[in-house]
Amino acid sequence: MKKVKQFAACALAGSMVLSAVGCGGTSPSGTGTETKAGSSAAAESGEPTEIRIWTKASGPDQGIQKLIEAFNESQNEVHVSYEYYGENYASVVQMAISGDSAPDILECSGGITVQTLAKQGKLAPIEDCLTDEIKENYNPSAFTPEEFYLDGKQYAVPVRVSAYRLLYNKDLFEKAGLDPAAPPKTLEEMREYAKKITEAGGGEAYGFGLPLGVAQIWERVIDPISYATSDVQRYGWNVGTKSYDFGANKRYFEYYTDLMKDGSLFPGYLTLGIDTLRANFAAGTIGMYIDGNWMPGSYATQMDTKCNWDAAPLPVFEGDKADKYWAEGGVNWVVTNGKNVEAAKKFYTFWLSNQTIANKYMPVPRNDNRANALETLGIEDLKLQGVDYSFKTDDLDIPKFEPHKFISLEGDDRNAVFTNLFAKAAEGADISSALDEAIEDLNKRYTQGLEDAVSEGSIAESSVK
Repeated sequence: MKKVKQFAACALAGSMVLSAVGCGGTSPSGTGTETKAGSSAAAESGEPTEIRIWTKASGPDQGIQKLIEAFNESQNEVHVSYEYYGENYASVVQMAISGDSAPDILECSGGITVQTLAKQGKLAPIEDCLTDEIKENYNPSAFTPEEFYLDGKQYAVPVRVSAYRLLYNKDLFEKAGLDPAAPPKTLEEMREYAKKITEAGGGEAYGFGLPLGVAQIWERVIDPISYATSDVQRYGWNVGTKSYDFGANKRYFEYYTDLMKDGSLFPGYLTLGIDTLRANFAAGTIGMYIDGNWMPGSYATQMDTKCNWDAAPLPVFEGDKADKYWAEGGVNWVVTNGKNVEAAKKFYTFWLSNQTIANKYMPVPRNDNRANALETLGIEDLKLQGVDYSFKTDDLDIPKFEPHKFISLEGDDRNAVFTNLFAKAAEGADISSALDEAIEDLNKRYTQGLEDAVSEGSIAESSVK
């Protein structure tokens, strides 16, 4: 296991350490000093109860750090620190839970679901953390997903509102003779804009960035647009017919192959990763791409962003109407059912109630509506861009249930299938018949996976009927 990085709010606020030395934490591998844990032990010793948080982030989040610092300074009964794991997160959490060494609070992501842990008896319900003030100020859709509940008890509430937007470079728009205040509203317009930006770029800038090196790329560039205009949600799930319909993905997939044939894609797209794409967008070499509404904070605080950019609604095909946009309640922290439950809940309540603190340092759209007010974001201090639409949340819809999260699929998933086909198209192959066959096969395999999940009890039949 790679050595964990841990944030700890010790004497020097915000200092980053590579172990728990000085703050009484426990190394996830079991090699560190044992936490001065249980509430009773803390009461007897007169020292604070140590609470550990694990997150999937690949690096420090200054917003989380500042919020933890504020909590630690507000009282002396509980002390909180957090650790981040990146790509290894899911395996680290599973090992810790299996070995009964889980942290006090953890993030459910990377394939780790709230319901799965709740069914295993590993989580504590958090209804008593949800004060009337929290409920009143939170986006109502944050409480709708079925996956946060088990047997009538609630085990999580999401903080961030994760959604996708069109990000575009206003400088490259101007250079190509396009109006930087008028981003494309249709996919047809976006294709034409991409051609013009590529032509004006002269080999130094390109119209669109498609990072096929991202395993989940198609849930970024197809699913949110389909969700906005139809009953077909992510991974081909038709919420109207309660069946899989990957045929609805076809025209979007063909659209991106057309961008490729036009020569409008940033080079290296078959292996392009999201970090490399973002770096090139920040450097001013990509005209448009689709990314999360959390990027204003990332570009302002974590990257050397040289271009003027903005965010806009996702373009749709001519004749289609977007009446909602897919969103996910990101950062679903849960309280584990260990010896420090009450102390962990104390911080959990503080965390939900004080997202404005985090947003001053790492601005992302949050379910706490107060935290999204533009005047609270420090726009001038952080030199934020793209905030007007990124922080608009009243057009977002968090799905009630997404079955693909609970399906064990035989064979490649939709993302791998589509990326492999795209690679063949990039080589000049005619993939028309192969695409149709792949769609038919995906429908069959996802349907079978759904039936298996229902029969095994991973999905309640009432959720998909």
